[in-house]
Amino acid sequence: MSQGMRMEMDRFMDRRLEQRQVLSPPIANSVEEVVENAKLYSSEESKLDDRVYDLVLGYIEKENSEKPYTDVQLSGLVSEEGYLTTRKDISQVRRKLGIKPSSGRRDNY
Repeated sequence: MSQGMRMEMDRFMDRRLEQRQVLSPPIANSVEEVVENAKLYSSEESKLDDRVYDLVLGYIEKENSEKPYTDVQLSGLVSEEGYLTTRKDISQVRRKLGIKPSSGRRDNY
């Protein structure tokens, strides 16, 4: 392999390594940090206010059955009411209430 080709390969690998370092998630520095993060994520579900359940149910009851709200749209509507929610939060709420996803609520006429 020529010297020039070897240098080009080295530069390519260096760029790949830099990209990988930028895209890698941070690593916990201690066991305590891992436990703390686990507590945050496990208690995420309990942070949802009962009002969020009422809002989701209300929006779904009033939606157009030909074009029901997606979880993303419901998340936006609930967030406009002052409750910071994600699509995943709405999905959890919907499942707990026994409500199908938008594709299952759509009228197929």
